[in-house]
Amino acid sequence: MTKPADTKEKIIDTACQLFATSGFHGVSIREIAKEAGVNLAAVNYHFKNKEGLFAAILIRAKLLFNKEVEALNDGKINAFEFAISIRDVYAKHSDEFRNGFALFLQGEYSEIVETVYDSFEEMGPPGQQVLKDVFQREIPDIGPSAAEWGAQTLLKLLAHDAMFVHTTLYGKACSMMPEYYNEQTQHIFTEEMVRSVINHLTNHHQDIEARFKSE
Repeated sequence: MTKPADTKEKIIDTACQLFATSGFHGVSIREIAKEAGVNLAAVNYHFKNKEGLFAAILIRAKLLFNKEVEALNDGKINAFEFAISIRDVYAKHSDEFRNGFALFLQGEYSEIVETVYDSFEEMGPPGQQVLKDVFQREIPDIGPSAAEWGAQTLLKLLAHDAMFVHTTLYGKACSMMPEYYNEQTQHIFTEEMVRSVINHLTNHHQDIEARFKSE
């Protein structure tokens, strides 16, 4: 017998894929239930309506990434190691990450997104606050705005990096130019990108802080 928790997860998995590819209005609750292999009553029981299901997808993704990213922070990890580890978490859950990001970008549902994220203490992407704390520990006298810039910049680049390597375009590039596009070179690109941001922040954090204060 299928456990209620398993049924709920199956519905969320299915809905996440369908919403990401067809949009919120492009798929019905009935279609989601059929694709998930459950009855319509099960969807209504667990989520009440389509808006509730949409919100549940965002909440699960946020909790999943928060849990894994926070587990990386032992209070001693440096910014470079932490950033690379975050990228590995993104890559590990690439499908969930891509689909969740696609849902997040569906701006017409901003009220649902805002309601969901208002329930979390940290509004930004998973790891943002920890990365800011690491920067403030490693870089003497760094200001809060510069630390925020560093965390946001790195996480945006890492998110793009993690999603790009799972695209059809990247797959074609690997087959056409394997000497430049392969797993080893991608790791080098990622590591050098992270180092560049950290080095820039370390050397220019005062200028960055001053720019934000002047605005």
